[in-house]
Amino acid sequence: MPGFPADLFLNWSMLVAALGGDIAADPEYICDEVCGRAAMELLRRLAERMPVQIHDWNPIAIAELMTRGDEIAHSAFAYSYGNYCRPSFTDRPLRYGPLPRLDDGRRLRSIVGGTGIALSKRCSDVPRARDYALFTGSAPVQAGIYTLTGGQPSRREAWTSRALDAVTGGFFIDAMQDQESCLVRPRYDGYVPLQEEAGVPLQKYLRRVARGSWVGGDQYPLPREP
Repeated sequence: MPGFPADLFLNWSMLVAALGGDIAADPEYICDEVCGRAAMELLRRLAERMPVQIHDWNPIAIAELMTRGDEIAHSAFAYSYGNYCRPSFTDRPLRYGPLPRLDDGRRLRSIVGGTGIALSKRCSDVPRARDYALFTGSAPVQAGIYTLTGGQPSRREAWTSRALDAVTGGFFIDAMQDQESCLVRPRYDGYVPLQEEAGVPLQKYLRRVARGSWVGGDQYPLPREP
């Protein structure tokens, strides 16, 4: 799994939600302590079976490793970068599948946020920039040239296109169920720095695990394959 701080925080948040916690529901706390600690233990139990190099890897680095060799066969938590499924992009395309479930059957729901298009307050031609943004986000463009030239669209018209699914190596049909059930990343002012910084103590915790200094029980269920 990715061990980069921002990705650890998002995966930890996903586990908190699966355990019944609410992320950022209270302005003073990220989540309640019980769910937070339980999610940390789940990450600990996963990470202790992995090489310490994961802490240098984000999802793109893992996709690169998986498409260039056989050292890694499966990544439980992989954010969707559909170009790695395209035969036109790599000789060893990946296939996406549903997220695992906890042992008691509870389903994991990933967190969607993504990068979008926006107008800068310094924009000197707002009408033209607005028209271009609308053009880029329109169904014909998203389900056409945008995807065909390597873009990962947000429009449902593109995700449900059989023709585009064939071009992308089945990525859309494989990933759609999890995409539609995603949790939405918090959107309040200041969240992005929080995401970047809150993963640092999680990474330090898991690095201590890798050195064998953690002592604890296994009272929480590991994710299993669906």
